[in-house]
Amino acid sequence: GYFSIATGLVFGLIADLIWKSGSYASASRAILSHGVFSCWIIGNFLPFLITADTYLPTVRAQYGDAYVNELMTYLQPEMYPVLLVACFATGIIGGFIGRAILKKHFVRAGIA
Repeated sequence: GYFSIATGLVFGLIADLIWKSGSYASASRAILSHGVFSCWIIGNFLPFLITADTYLPTVRAQYGDAYVNELMTYLQPEMYPVLLVACFATGIIGGFIGRAILKKHFVRAGIA
């Protein structure tokens, strides 16, 4: 909840500043800003790192011990930078896909 909102705001503002620096017209800045904004998803996992003592009992009660134990094998502190890099990289890939779709459909049609 709160971590996702906070990271969404932070990464959204950074992404907007990046895109604004290209006057909202630069395709490369748009792609870069999409990669940065995609990093907001880390907020979904921060409770497992920052507030684990209070968050994990709630998750354990809802999903069981086996789920939490398996999940925590993947959510080790050293995995958070890996997750950020993966989010950024897939955001960049998504930006390139979006640009290709824009060119294919809207530019050809004379809309954009």
